[in-house]
Amino acid sequence: MVLGDSFTAGSGPVPRWESYAAQAARTLGWQLVTAGAAGTGFVNPGRVRRTFQRSFDVELSWRPAPDLLILSGGHNDHTAPGRVYGAARRLLATARARWPRTRVVVIGPIWMGREPR
Repeated sequence: MVLGDSFTAGSGPVPRWESYAAQAARTLGWQLVTAGAAGTGFVNPGRVRRTFQRSFDVELSWRPAPDLLILSGGHNDHTAPGRVYGAARRLLATARARWPRTRVVVIGPIWMGREPR
């Protein structure tokens, strides 16, 4: 499973089936389940009005435990780093409580250009 923003879910010029998550799944022979939406983050609910936590709760948490959960994002969170850290920590705790044996990988913000300060 992969949870994230537009880079994960696909958006605009990159359709869902051409996202990095879909391409990786095809290459590795994985059964892919993605969640999330463009513009979202650990804190930022974006236009869809749901954070990564909310996407996890409604799109993933009811499913059987995956072998691997990838959380990817953060560049839409234009707020104090402490808020992002707290939200990410809560999401990780929720995922670990729900699926204690699932491996979790966190990928920080993917920047198209220079990263902000």
